[in-house]
Amino acid sequence: MSAPGKYKIFVKAIVAKSEIINPSPHQKKYAALLKLKENFDTSMEEEYAALLTEIKSAQDKRVKDSLISTYYKYYREKYPKYYQDTILNFVKYNPDAPASLLELDEYSNDENRDLKTLSFLYNNLTERLKALPTGRRVYNVIDEKSFMANNLIGKNLLDFTQNTPSGKAVSLTDFKGSVMLL
Repeated sequence: MSAPGKYKIFVKAIVAKSEIINPSPHQKKYAALLKLKENFDTSMEEEYAALLTEIKSAQDKRVKDSLISTYYKYYREKYPKYYQDTILNFVKYNPDAPASLLELDEYSNDENRDLKTLSFLYNNLTERLKALPTGRRVYNVIDEKSFMANNLIGKNLLDFTQNTPSGKAVSLTDFKGSVMLL
């Protein structure tokens, strides 16, 4: 989703390092979101600088792999809280930013997502973003997961009694052990 206008893109060696000259407000929000993600990586590199130096200087592959594993263990321990407190807060406070919708789409595919948080953030989005194909995709994830959490498949039903067309009373327990379609 772009704002009408002309934009100049300055490419610095590789496309990933490109810079948009005169970015739209939406592009500025996306850049801010990327910066938040980058800030976590930078803080981890600063906090674990000694470990990263040790990784770079390790000659033995097993030692190096073990040190890398340790670094990523710390990363995986700290990132979920940062993501919840910082990245999802960005989504919460920028309900009309396409960057928020993109992040929510990514979060909806995360196996560790929280359905209540996902639902809240989706409902907080503007109708304009919800109407986009990505918005509908996020909604479908929420709808499917809610259905699966709230359906009655495999759960016990409350017993009830009802008359047959001939007037005989039958209860649900009369059919216990049988396959029944309700």
